[in-house]
Amino acid sequence: MAFLATGAWPVAQLLPTTALAEARRLDLAAPAPPLHPAEAAAVATALPGRRHEFTVGRACAHSALARLGRDGDVIAVGPRRQPLWPPGVVGSIAHGGNWAGAIVALATDASGLGLDIEPLDPPLPPEVVALVVSATERARLPLDHSIAAHAPKLVFMAKECVYKALFPSTGRELEFTDVEVDLDLDGRRWDAVVAGRSGQALSGRFEVTDGHLFTAGGWGQGWRRSGPRCR
Repeated sequence: MAFLATGAWPVAQLLPTTALAEARRLDLAAPAPPLHPAEAAAVATALPGRRHEFTVGRACAHSALARLGRDGDVIAVGPRRQPLWPPGVVGSIAHGGNWAGAIVALATDASGLGLDIEPLDPPLPPEVVALVVSATERARLPLDHSIAAHAPKLVFMAKECVYKALFPSTGRELEFTDVEVDLDLDGRRWDAVVAGRSGQALSGRFEVTDGHLFTAGGWGQGWRRSGPRCR
């Protein structure tokens, strides 16, 4: 797996300065970075493509953790396939299309983080939009924006971020209908409210680049103080 691009771009601009990011492009033809034996065991029977994205995602996570000063030997896999972070750290790993990435922060700076990456095309088909985007959310989406066709996918991705950010602390399996997303295409940001959490609010940003959609968000006192980084 060649790392054709390595570093925080294009994820870092989605985050406050208290969170760290690493993103890498994928290339199956190049040597893979090393995995801890416990990490390798988690994908020992997986197809090459799945092992590839898992390995690069873990490499991104270890790099971000090292910059945070909290890297350890292994990022284990939880019962719902979620990454198990070192004590005092929150984070998220994602892979989609030609990219993998990870974001991390100290638990004093965010209570949870979520990251999602998807290819820009194709847009979500109408039957999927009907399942993941509520009528209220659809009514708010602009029809004349340059990326309007991709707005339903961004709502879907924001909900994925919400799930990733909340599950480690709540253990709750959210349905798409449990999360209401308000998407601001001009500001390239989103806000979300989760049903049954007394108005629990999460916020995030998105970026469109290299034929992909990148979005990240979080929640908690530290996250609300710093907020997603403005452009």
